[in-house]
Amino acid sequence: MIMAAEMKATVLTMREAGAVLFGESSERARKRAIYLLKTQKIKTIQNGAQTLVRRDVLQKEFGIDYQGEVTPLDLKRS
Repeated sequence: MIMAAEMKATVLTMREAGAVLFGESSERARKRAIYLLKTQKIKTIQNGAQTLVRRDVLQKEFGIDYQGEVTPLDLKRS
């Protein structure tokens, strides 16, 4: 399992984003991260077949701090 404290990179893979967002590094968490970023229209980076997201974007949009802590997510935007 990937620990959020070990991930200090500024760009995260979808597996790492799943670990940060949902606290687990599984295939299901990776797919949930992809789905969440697509539905919320969060800008991602395509590097060939790999999809990446910037850590500061997750911080801004979802309130994720740099230790991987998550504040409650409110998807209802006005």
